[in-house]
Amino acid sequence: MDIYSRKYEFIIVDEFQDTSIIQQKIIEKISNKNRRIIAGDYFQSIYEWRDATPVSAIDFIKRNEFKIIKMDENFRSIPSILNVVNTLFSNLFKKNIKDIEYINMKTSESELENAGLFVLTVKKGSIKEMRIEEAEKIAKTILYLVKNYKIKEKNGELRPIKYGDIAILFRKRTGMNIYAKALQKYGIRYSFIERSAFFESEEISVIMNVLISLRDGTWEDIHNGNNFEILKYVYNIKDSRKDKLILKFLRLTNYDINSLKKTDGIQRYLNIYKLVDIARKEEENRILSLKEFLEELDEMRKNENVSSIPIYDPLDDSVRLMTIHSSKGLEFPVVFVADLFSMLNYTDRDIIIDRDIGIYLNIEELVDE
Repeated sequence: MDIYSRKYEFIIVDEFQDTSIIQQKIIEKISNKNRRIIAGDYFQSIYEWRDATPVSAIDFIKRNEFKIIKMDENFRSIPSILNVVNTLFSNLFKKNIKDIEYINMKTSESELENAGLFVLTVKKGSIKEMRIEEAEKIAKTILYLVKNYKIKEKNGELRPIKYGDIAILFRKRTGMNIYAKALQKYGIRYSFIERSAFFESEEISVIMNVLISLRDGTWEDIHNGNNFEILKYVYNIKDSRKDKLILKFLRLTNYDINSLKKTDGIQRYLNIYKLVDIARKEEENRILSLKEFLEELDEMRKNENVSSIPIYDPLDDSVRLMTIHSSKGLEFPVVFVADLFSMLNYTDRDIIIDRDIGIYLNIEELVDE
């Protein structure tokens, strides 16, 4: 490890909130204390299941006596929106997450005339009824905005709002079609950023079937028997990492290149290599058996944790419907956050492990086992 600490002048780590304790120890081993630069955001931490927690990140920063530079300037929102966000989250963190100080965001934008946050309300009813009513109101509001409002360009000029300036964001895809139907009813052009659920796409299904065939020792559905036998040999004899296994399948069959020839070829190609990336990340800490790997993918499919990589055309003049997750990195002058009244899915389990409290067992459910 000393070789690396002498070889590199600086070690720079991005998305530090996603590093596990083991990865943090590696960073300490391969770098000198005063030659580390890290960037991250505690509030974006979502990998606690693999030991990447805000607690471990804070410990690392304190232990290594980092100089902290707060990046609190927001370049995408106006003051009235940030005021709501700051008020909401500062109270939330004071109440529930006392160990982490909430950093209030400042805006580089000035307040725009007639701009800001507005709320659409619906009558209480079933989830479907509320979605239908909200979809109608959003569609009518879009027509009104396009007809009556203007937005300011980067150069300061004003121009009428277009459909392409507008996005409707959802926490999940369920119910999205209800909003699309409302837009269609009022003659509003729209498009889905996500082509489909990741695991339901044809290209991912084909690769999954190949992996299942390897696991089960069957190959009735594989058209090129010779290639499959070679692949089977590679899997049994050589490196069992799943990213390399999938890449070997692609090299043997040119499946990725042939996918590019399809109408939505770029989308298919990106999805294929997203699966390769998933495989690589799943085996960062240990090599999984093919059975374990497929079980992990099946769990992702059930939980809808993975979506297709969005293909975004900024010149397409249509209202965009997408999940909040797939909107990362995109900017729109007008944004609706829809379907906030729908409940999130929480799974009841017989065993719950909490980092601070410990282990909870539902003895009544487990007693017969």
